Amino acid sequence: MKKNILIALVAVFAFSSYATAEIHKWVDKSGTVHFSDAPSADKSVKSEVINVQNTNTIDSNISSSGSSYSSSNQGSIGKPNLSITSPSEQLVRENSGNVSVSATVSNSSGTITTKLLVDGQEQDSTTGNGTLSASFSNMDRGEHIISVVSEQNGNTVASVEKPFTLLRAHK
Repeated sequence: MKKNILIALVAVFAFSSYATAEIHKWVDKSGTVHFSDAPSADKSVKSEVINVQNTNTIDSNISSSGSSYSSSNQGSIGKPNLSITSPSEQLVRENSGNVSVSATVSNSSGTITTKLLVDGQEQDSTTGNGTLSASFSNMDRGEHIISVVSEQNGNTVASVEKPFTLLRAHK
């Protein structure tokens, strides 16, 4: 029991130094800016300690499969709920390049037009609630962006985007 507590304390102290590590910035003689966890080894170059207020984080619950891309406006009357339903994966393996894209629109009034775009090009549209879809054959490999945008009187009232990467074998 005491051994486990000792191991836990050593781990806490070992990893706590990473949370409080300083960031040093300096410019070398050729004008290149450097950032490091230690000051410059060259004593003739003055290092400045950078104070980091906020850090960017990535949600670790997002995976490459089964990610949900939807806008939720359940408390807003008249604003549509948009959901990209296909492809369901962020990585699509399809050697022929055949890809189906679909989205659903709900809680939308009849005056709201919703468009499905793939890589910025409109593929389908609907007024009110419904399903939007498009099929592609021989789509180029690489990253693509699916966008669903609802507009009323030329103003965007809701939108959602989903990136996906098409993986195809290369000869």
